[in-house]
Amino acid sequence: PYIDIMAFHTYYTTTAEDIVPVIQCFQSTMATYGISSMPFWSTEGAWGNDSDLPGKDDQAGYVARSYLLLWSNGVVRHYWYAWNDQQTGTLEADGKANTPGTAYTQVESWMSGRTMKTLCSEDSKSKIWTCGFTGSNGYESQAVWHAGGNKSYTAPDEYVNYLDLTGK
Repeated sequence: PYIDIMAFHTYYTTTAEDIVPVIQCFQSTMATYGISSMPFWSTEGAWGNDSDLPGKDDQAGYVARSYLLLWSNGVVRHYWYAWNDQQTGTLEADGKANTPGTAYTQVESWMSGRTMKTLCSEDSKSKIWTCGFTGSNGYESQAVWHAGGNKSYTAPDEYVNYLDLTGK
């Protein structure tokens, strides 16, 4: 009776997908104590020190994948650390969004006003992750990635427009 939310931090590894079993462990604990309906927040998180994941494209991918995976796994808020810290989770340079900051903005636009129709999951054979969204007026979209780098993917026919993490 003395808590309002369940909260945790998401500094674990530089692989965004590693957060999924951590979330599942927390959810199991919440179920054990009868608090599964309580809001579940990530009150702070990033890939850690910028030197731990030095490539800007890798950082951009981490931002996108972590937000999508947290949302898909029932985390209703996630606070990024830190937008302008020049050593940890840096999303800006010289007062402007850098490559991972642009990815943050892009993914926010994909998520806002949408409902997750299909939870993020990894295909066991191709190792490609997908999540499906719906929006107003029947809008449907899908996020797709391969955590191991580039890989060919053929989207279902209903998806005719494509955006990357830069918005192109």
